[in-house]
Amino acid sequence: MNIEDDVNQYRTPGLYDDPTVHKQSPLERVILSMFEKLNWELDDDIEITISGSQTSGIEQPEGYNKKWATPFGEVKYNHDAFIVIQNRDRSPYTPSVPPPVDSEQTGENA
Repeated sequence: MNIEDDVNQYRTPGLYDDPTVHKQSPLERVILSMFEKLNWELDDDIEITISGSQTSGIEQPEGYNKKWATPFGEVKYNHDAFIVIQNRDRSPYTPSVPPPVDSEQTGENA
């Protein structure tokens, strides 16, 4: 595979040049070891997000000071931003259900 043709621009150059040898980048090894530790499957619905950010919610007037104010909707990542990896298949949304009403407690006749 040519590095120019690779859609993954963060891959280590030359890592996958030999098609007969399966090599993994250090990040792939860490992720796969976490999958094994958590009993996740490779075809699970995984969501990766960046947390620790701030979004400007103020419309700036024309001629505003760009040094101190940011345009509306601009996202800035904090220095301590972090990556969240969530397995959506392993944490399904189930709303809470009220307990059943016992007719003896309410005093109603059935």
